[in-house]
Amino acid sequence: MTATDGVRRCAREAARPAMCGSVERCHLAAERELLIDVVDLASRSDISLFQVAELVCTRLALTLRFDRAFVLLVEQAGEVTGDPAAMTLAGGYPSAPRGPMAAETNAAHRVLSNGIAEASRSDSGSWLMAAPVCSPSGVLGVLVAARSNGKSPSDEGAAVVQAITRQLAQAIEREKRAEEQRVNDQSTAAIRRLLEEGSRASTVHEAGTILAQVAADAFHCERAGMYAVDRDGIISFTVGVGVPPEISDALAAALVGKRASDSPAWQRTAQLLAPALVGDSKLVSVRPGGLVETLGFKSYVALPLLSAEGHIGYVMCGDVTGPRTWARHDEALARQLALEGALVVDSARLRESERAQLAEMKRQAFHDRLTELPNRALLADRMEEGLAKAGTGDSSLALLVLDLDDFKQVNDVLGHHYGDLLLQNVGAVLAGLARASDTVARLGGDEFAILLVDRPGPIASTALAVAERIYQRLREPLWLADLSLQAATSVGIALFPDHGRDATTLLKHADAAMYQAKGKGNGPVIYDPAGDGATVEPLTSFSELRRTVDRPATSGIRAEGQPAHGRRRGRRGVASLGSPDDGLGPGFGAPSGRGSDGLSMRSRPGP
Repeated sequence: MTATDGVRRCAREAARPAMCGSVERCHLAAERELLIDVVDLASRSDISLFQVAELVCTRLALTLRFDRAFVLLVEQAGEVTGDPAAMTLAGGYPSAPRGPMAAETNAAHRVLSNGIAEASRSDSGSWLMAAPVCSPSGVLGVLVAARSNGKSPSDEGAAVVQAITRQLAQAIEREKRAEEQRVNDQSTAAIRRLLEEGSRASTVHEAGTILAQVAADAFHCERAGMYAVDRDGIISFTVGVGVPPEISDALAAALVGKRASDSPAWQRTAQLLAPALVGDSKLVSVRPGGLVETLGFKSYVALPLLSAEGHIGYVMCGDVTGPRTWARHDEALARQLALEGALVVDSARLRESERAQLAEMKRQAFHDRLTELPNRALLADRMEEGLAKAGTGDSSLALLVLDLDDFKQVNDVLGHHYGDLLLQNVGAVLAGLARASDTVARLGGDEFAILLVDRPGPIASTALAVAERIYQRLREPLWLADLSLQAATSVGIALFPDHGRDATTLLKHADAAMYQAKGKGNGPVIYDPAGDGATVEPLTSFSELRRTVDRPATSGIRAEGQPAHGRRRGRRGVASLGSPDDGLGPGFGAPSGRGSDGLSMRSRPGP
């Protein structure tokens, strides 16, 4: 037999002889029956604490002839303040009471403060009884009953009230344990969700969005916001959850690029190194255009995100409908979310950084560092893909190879700086003339390749037209810093499948066609097996080039100039590399008569 069953039996046995006795004994029996009912109610798990309190207060008022009875609970056991808002009306009689009056509230606070029951007459002549509801953990609340007829309760009635508070304490403790379990389950579910979803986040932005959404759901908030900060404490991006796009845009416009430490909310959490739970945002200072103001929070939870390197972000969730009272378990959840959320965001940042490093390593492995174009290795991969598709008849393919005529002379005469600038400019020109489906690559030195795939029409005429555009465009002057340079080029073309069915053969034949074009000197050439193996005259040596500088004006390098604005410095000069006898053509002074593929240059006018 349980202790509760024993209480019920003793109460019923004590009540039997009083059924036929005096009125006083009848009242005693009624009080004991009340206690039995309270024991039954307090032991039930199928009704809420509010329902228990309401039924108990109703039975108490009807049995002991009170006009009014109610139960007030404190938020945390043993913590009592002078603010009536610190107490919660758990239930009472009549139903939906208008709330405690001043005398009842004062009595309740006296009892909550000292833990001693009291019975007193108010200024209006009514009797008040207030008894603490206590447990080993502290004062849980107070049971208040009021009678307006001025008759004081009997000693037996006071004892019944005391007994009822003990049963209420058990019901409250049971409800608190159940509530704690619910809160723990919800907190555990929120943290599990954060870790599971956050582990899949590929970017810091995605991780921050997940954290903001989880926080809003865990605290049952209407909205949430988040921002990340860089190593200098500058806000790098913002996130809005549960808000229309225009508010998210306003949040970004107001905060991105600003210093996070300018926010009073940030300063509070930074000083405490802990979350902040604000019940009424009107009572604290906020940043103009910040999270609180832009999202319209009336109450909020602020979560600072801290890593080993310092602050990495900030999350805030709250309500826009009005103030809110936060419980102790909200504080515990906020601390846990801030800790785990920082790990999730920091881990996403590390993953994002690692992916960026890997991508950069891959880019460097497959791209030319000087021109940022694909290199020979990436071109080979693209050719294999293109050949596989072209081999099924679903696509066409052509390979163009070109180099710059007399490029070595640019390096030797002007220096490698100008040579690098020329290669960069040529790479940009080629990339601008290609389609998205094409691949422009630098093979090395001054040699480039263009892979044409998925081009409409006959591939031979298409490739020749593209090569001609490149040839003509590179004959136009290119400004390299303070120098204008005309760089002629030779372009060779190889077609699939006419000139090869694999990448190596196509590249070999396109290279041979380029030298055929260099020998002819009048434009692009499609590979001709009959001309393969032809030799090309060696380029003018650097020593020969240097000797031309001292020749008379009839030589290939010819300089002309006149003072600019009457001053000796800043002369405008024109020159052409090559001699009249080597077939490279006249100087820049007569570009219309230039029939060779030489290099000519001109400096910018002086000031």
